[in-house]
Amino acid sequence: MDNGLKALRQWIDKLRESQGFRNFNDLYEKDAESAVLGEGSFGKVFKAKIKGTGEFVAVKHIDKSAMDRFEMQLQITEIELLKVIGSHPHIIRLIDVLEDDKHFYVVLEYLDGRDLFEYMNRNFMNELKAKKIIYSVFRAVKYLHSFGIVHRDIKLENIVMTSRDNQQALPKLIDFGLSKIFLTDEKSSDKFGTIAYCPPEILLGREHMSSADIWSMGICLHVVLTNRVPFVSLDKKQTVKNIVEQKLNFNQAGWYRISNQAKDLVGRMLDKNPDTRPSIETVLGHEWLLAASQLANPQVTKSGVSQGYTQDAAAPNGQTVPSSQQQPIQAAGQLIAVSPSGQR
Repeated sequence: MDNGLKALRQWIDKLRESQGFRNFNDLYEKDAESAVLGEGSFGKVFKAKIKGTGEFVAVKHIDKSAMDRFEMQLQITEIELLKVIGSHPHIIRLIDVLEDDKHFYVVLEYLDGRDLFEYMNRNFMNELKAKKIIYSVFRAVKYLHSFGIVHRDIKLENIVMTSRDNQQALPKLIDFGLSKIFLTDEKSSDKFGTIAYCPPEILLGREHMSSADIWSMGICLHVVLTNRVPFVSLDKKQTVKNIVEQKLNFNQAGWYRISNQAKDLVGRMLDKNPDTRPSIETVLGHEWLLAASQLANPQVTKSGVSQGYTQDAAAPNGQTVPSSQQQPIQAAGQLIAVSPSGQR
């Protein structure tokens, strides 16, 4: 490039900078060696790195033309929520957002681990380890609810581990595309979520609020403790009927080495009546979690400051899970999700 063209390029760059114009390719470089991390209706998620620092990031490359007005609003809502809540240590962090005429580029922290669904299928789990992971997610949900935010799609696939190192991995809550800010005593009748994790009130088309997240977390807790998804049938209509009508069965084989305290918490969280289902504060105050000597009580403020865990200690019911109980869990998250159009 001759000096004249170089000078022109520098002038154009200065002009763009002064007008607040930022081009994705000027700031980030796609990682050529990495496959696509994920793919959805509106685009792909790929691995990239920040030019200058080399830090890896995950980029949601979203095609605006693939979205209708409602879907566009969901995407904008997710971005705005992440600007507020992304400082929590167990919620994925938003790094940057860029936009051009055709695309959004949502730049997120890169999580090198797998989602909790895959993590469970690849790693040994017992009650002690399940407690440590799920406790962190509960703290993240408490943080959300303190802002009046209800996630509305909590499931194993939306909890991602930070690392593939089994000893260092921590869980982070992701995907806030269906989240909503609720005012005091406000309720919603929107049909959102993944069926296997949906509470009865949503499946029945009734109003819901923050207690919907408690049910979804109860399903997650049930799965990480037993490797079994409750209520699920091969038939979708039967699954819905089971969620609405069927009682929990603590006599199944997966429960036989799980403590009574854990069973009690799961039973309370999977209360079919949303009015008597516990709040997130009550859940975190349950004896199963308060008796967890291996966990510190992270003091997370709205600035996201957190103190970590104490040294792991033995737990009375932290026995190993028999090999017969360690089979891969069923992919309940593959069920069709509920939305205003009937699909996601």
